[in-house]
Amino acid sequence: MTEPGPVLAGPGLPAAQSAALPAALLMPGQGSQYPGMGTGLYRDLPAFATIIDAVFQVMGVAGDELRHDWLAADGGPDGDTEPLLPLNHVSRSQSLLFAIDYALGRLLVDLGLGPAVMLGHSVGELAAATLAGVFDLDVAVRFLLRRADHLAGAPAGGMMAVAACAADVRPHLRPGTDIGAVNAPRQTIIAGTGAALRATAAALTQAGFTCAPVPSLTPFHSAVLEPVVEVLRGQLTGEPLRAPAIAIVSGYTTHLLTAAQATDPMYWAHHDVDPVLYWPALESLLASGSHLLIECGPGQGLTTLARRHPDVRSRRSQVLSLLGSPGQGPDGEADRFAAAVTGLGLSVPMTPATAVPSARTAATAAAAAVLATGAARSDRVAF
Repeated sequence: MTEPGPVLAGPGLPAAQSAALPAALLMPGQGSQYPGMGTGLYRDLPAFATIIDAVFQVMGVAGDELRHDWLAADGGPDGDTEPLLPLNHVSRSQSLLFAIDYALGRLLVDLGLGPAVMLGHSVGELAAATLAGVFDLDVAVRFLLRRADHLAGAPAGGMMAVAACAADVRPHLRPGTDIGAVNAPRQTIIAGTGAALRATAAALTQAGFTCAPVPSLTPFHSAVLEPVVEVLRGQLTGEPLRAPAIAIVSGYTTHLLTAAQATDPMYWAHHDVDPVLYWPALESLLASGSHLLIECGPGQGLTTLARRHPDVRSRRSQVLSLLGSPGQGPDGEADRFAAAVTGLGLSVPMTPATAVPSARTAATAAAAAVLATGAARSDRVAF
């Protein structure tokens, strides 16, 4: 779903023209994760490190473990390269994607960017809603961690991308599988339990469609996860939820998120069961006018999909990647981020890694100490 290329994906268009377009933040979700994502930016850009460390701190011991496993892909803060859990485990992929999406969005806003609208894919919508003030950070984190705990106990399964439209996929679905996402006119994601997913993939392959696995150990956006909905609704009942201060196009309704939806616990509780309608939501966003579509998260998955849209192909809208493609690795992330924000008319104070604030060093040391002493996993944020 990603591809290397220039930071600006509207070839030949001047940076000034890019900055003149209203900014739309695209926040990626499950399947966008890859080893080392964001670790170069964490190492080389203290402003980013400070924000994401604050997210880890709110997570408590779970955040210490998450940071340890995240940095292990980049050699680890103390040379420890063995993660406690694999990246594609629900308690790693979901939490890390949320943290990176939110930290990048928060940093852009702190630097002076005023997003006109946001569109999040799956857990990316939770990050967008937190940035928009629907959730306080601690409320979003509690919800995220509780959700991961419940999903970790769900039936084993996964997700698969199919090079076909949803209408062509549906006749081949086997019991236990569902349409999990509509990412593009001919890219549909299916989700389900292991045996059912394999049977559906076999039927689709037999019918001549190409299938490819999506990095996930959980059947997100399928009816298999229905049992967690009521628990998650209860988790948010009574929490302070607000109308978004920044417009959000819902990846589930494909329209602007209303105040009633944003403050309804059931809307958020259904996110892991309902399909993500990314392409229809993108069409809704671009129907309101041309935008600069900024991949506010790891990789280039959402902007790569957006390149297929007529508004982007005609160069009325443009796409911008903050971190580059997974294949470019973490070492140049800070440079790529600096180039991207410079094109937005913003400036980033680049500080050498040796000058990273002591708070970050202390946080990393604290995480290592917790892991070394085998602190109880139940010592996380109280729910």
